[in-house]
Amino acid sequence: MSSGPAEVFRTRSTRARAAVSGLARLDQDRLRQAMGRLADDLAAGRRHERHRDLLDADALDVGYRLVAAG
Repeated sequence: MSSGPAEVFRTRSTRARAAVSGLARLDQDRLRQAMGRLADDLAAGRRHERHRDLLDADALDVGYRLVAAG
């Protein structure tokens, strides 16, 4: 796996999702269903076909910001 825009589609671990407040606040049953559909799409290659332009991008701004003190 490479880092970059493609990582948006790979955040399937429960622990990683819990660290993203927007995902942590969603109904967890619906989120599990959505992640299951995402896993199926990734396994079948459908996600890559639909979003090839994102996978080839050098950067992707999805609105997340890291603020660090110190």
